[in-house]
Formats: sequence, C-alpha cells, structure tokens
Amino acid sequence: MDLSNFIYLEAQKFIFAYVPKVACTNWKCIFRYMNGAEDYLDSGLAHDREKSGLTYLSNEENAHVILNDPNIKKFTFVRDPYSRILSAYRNKVEPFNASKGSMYAHDFWFKVYSQIKNEAASGDKVTFTNFLDWLLSSEHWFAKNEHWCPQSDIVHPKAVSFDFVGKFENIQNDAAHILSEIGCDLEFPTQQQVKFPGTNATSLVEKYYKTEDYAKANELFAEDFVNFNYEQV
Repeated sequence: MDLSNFIYLEAQKFIFAYVPKVACTNWKCIFRYMNGAEDYLDSGLAHDREKSGLTYLSNEENAHVILNDPNIKKFTFVRDPYSRILSAYRNKVEPFNASKGSMYAHDFWFKVYSQIKNEAASGDKVTFTNFLDWLLSSEHWFAKNEHWCPQSDIVHPKAVSFDFVGKFENIQNDAAHILSEIGCDLEFPTQQQVKFPGTNATSLVEKYYKTEDYAKANELFAEDFVNFNYEQV
C-alpha cells in the first residue's frame, strides 16, 4: 500500500493523508506551523519533500506499525469527484491552451498537456472532454498522476481506519474540527495567505460538464463516489 501522501506528526500523535486538489497546500502549511517553521506559509517549501521538514509515512521503516497504532489519530480530506477533476484540469491543463509552447518546453505540466493533445485532442486545444477521454484511454504514466487519480487510490479508505474524513464542501466546519482534534491554535489558512489561487471549480461544474462528461467521470471515479458518499449525476 502506497503511503506517499501520509504525513506523520509524531509529537502530536496523528497522521494526515492529503489529496491533491483538496486544499493540500493549506494543510501542509498548517503542519509546518505545528513543527515550528516560521515560514510556514511558504507554499513552495510546503510542497518540497526534502525541505519542508515534514515526515512522510512512506519513509518510516515501521510505517504500518504506526498506521495501525490506535493511539495515533488518522485524518484525511476528500472532495466531490466532479469538482476535483475539473479543478485539476483548470489548474494543470487548461492554462496551456492560451500559452505558446516554446515558452514552456521544459515545464512538466506542458509535457503532460502535449501528451494529452497528441493522444486525445482533435483541435488546437485540449478541452475538458478531451482530458476525460485521455484519462479513460491512455496507458501513459502521466495519466496516473496524483492530481487526477482516484482519491481512493491515495488514502486507501478500506484499509485505513480514519478517525475523521473531512469534506472540501464543508471545509470551514470540518477543518475546524480537525484543527481542534490535533491541538492546533492556527485558523485554517486562506488561499490568499498560501498564495495558491483557487480554480473556482465547484461553481463551474455545470458550465464545463456535458452530459457525456458526467458518465466519464462516473466511470473514472466510481470507487470515490461509493467510498466517500458522493452522489452521481
């Protein structure tokens, strides 16, 4: 079982399994604050596994012992699959539709964009429908990226006994609950504080989704809808 996204704060006795596109930057900043980092709002450092100062369970020799310890609380945060995959598209793919490729030739996400365009797009741009088609059909390793793979593949809800599963759609109350449980006196950081602008995907679902796109998302994230109690269209 891959525990790459499980952050372990030993002193505070809890584990947090983060999911990309589910306020993971905010959470990492909080955990750096709890570790005593003065520059805890630096989102670049928060995502740097070597420099963040955060402990990832995948690097611990006794990871499964820690994971199964009933005295160590376990938390995660998930999101409606429809808005999460749209957020990933708007953040990592769509911007390149309006950019000149030569400027981004060495950018990882431009390479992903180019791969999608070569495999799934028929026009000059990669549409949201193209993106979903690519995720359904591509065998390229880019298609397995953590920003759009099923959340169930990241946090393993059937194997891990979480004490609380927060939801992005109820982030204010659920985040406050977790902060209280882990003994953190910091308010949940805003997107402005972490300098990581949101994509407004939740409010744009109906604008982007065609009828057939819902069916594609349902197929891609079937386990997430069941495991995290989200309704399918």
